Amino acid sequence: VIAPLFWFFLGGLPGLLIYKITNTADSMIGYLTPRHAKFGWAAAKLDDVLNWVPARITAMIMLTVSWRWDLLERVMDDAALHRSPNAGWPEAALAHVLNFAVSGPRSYDGDMLDFPYVNPNGIRELAPHHIDEAVMLLWKVWGVVLACALVPTLLFLLF
Repeated sequence: VIAPLFWFFLGGLPGLLIYKITNTADSMIGYLTPRHAKFGWAAAKLDDVLNWVPARITAMIMLTVSWRWDLLERVMDDAALHRSPNAGWPEAALAHVLNFAVSGPRSYDGDMLDFPYVNPNGIRELAPHHIDEAVMLLWKVWGVVLACALVPTLLFLLF
C-alpha cells in the first residue's frame, strides 16, 4: 500500500505505472526460470531500488503510530538480518512493536533452512489474537497514510 502511494505522489500516474510494472515483473518472473533469468534479475533489482524508501517509511510509520521510537535501533539491526534489503524493515518494526519473534528457521522445497529470527526474544508461539494485533497495527498505518494523502488534497480543493 505504501510503495504504490509513494510512487504516485512522487511521479503521478507514470510513477505508479512504472512501480507496478516493475513490482509485477519481479513477482511473476524474478529469478524463476533460466530463460528469463537476466530479465528477472533486472526486474528484481529495480524492484529493490523502487521499494528502498517506501519500506523504511512503512517501518517509521509503524513506530510512530505505536509511539515506540525507542525501538528504532533494534528495528534497524533486525532489518539487516532479512535476506531482502527492504522486507526486513516493516517486518522488524512489526515484530518489535508487537513483541513477536518472526522469520527464523523454515522449510523451502522440503529443506529446512536456518534463517535468523527477527526479534528473537519475542513471543514465538503466536495465537489468533496476535494476528488481530498485527492487523490493527496495519489499519493504524493505513489510516495515517490515508490522512496524509487526503489532507493536501482537501487543502488544494479548499484554496
